Amino acid sequence: MQEERREEEIFSRKVIAGSRNYFFDVKQNEEGTIYLTITEAKFQPGVEKPERFRILVYEDKLGDFLSGFREAVNFIKDRIMNI
Repeated sequence: MQEERREEEIFSRKVIAGSRNYFFDVKQNEEGTIYLTITEAKFQPGVEKPERFRILVYEDKLGDFLSGFREAVNFIKDRIMNI
């Protein structure tokens, strides 16, 4: 018999962006590990269920992830301002 995985959602934020929804969920598994789940749900005409893409970032790698994310966002901001 397969053991059921238990995780607790401790924070959730939904961002609606046109035909896409983004979900930022912070969860904690039963071992106490905290992680961030970022989900994109992409809705398409004529399709009943959205296409979903998900990434997980564990707490021990969150600093590296945020550093890269901020760098990418700053690059986009600088590029838009310089056009």
